[in-house]
Amino acid sequence: MAEEGSAGAGPVPYGARDLAAAVVAHMLICLVPVGLLELIAWALGLLPGAAFLSLGICVLAGGVPVAEQHRARPPGRRSAAAAALATPALVLPGDAVETWISPDTHDVGSALGGFVGLPLGAAVFAWRIKRAGRAAGA
Repeated sequence: MAEEGSAGAGPVPYGARDLAAAVVAHMLICLVPVGLLELIAWALGLLPGAAFLSLGICVLAGGVPVAEQHRARPPGRRSAAAAALATPALVLPGDAVETWISPDTHDVGSALGGFVGLPLGAAVFAWRIKRAGRAAGA
């Protein structure tokens, strides 16, 4: 029993779906106050940079479960972090195409790309850590 508890370098890592769901939950919780602030600013006649402000705050808030998992020092966390960062980067070409098709909505494309890419990156992160943990345990 003691060996099972000390075999891992930290708590049992999230599954890919669990970590992606936690990231989405954090992002949604963050969007509510940001959306309310932007509505208030809009009512006062200010034109906030809605997409980039929302995306920036949601990336910070959504990354909390991933950061907690990274701090737990599971095996394979470096390669998992690299894979997780590469996933949102792969969403950027889709944003570029969307901007090329409709330049007026370039903020929306970037925001949607980030909102889609962050949970996908979290899922890849968890999957890679699970795979590295199985390889280290074998």
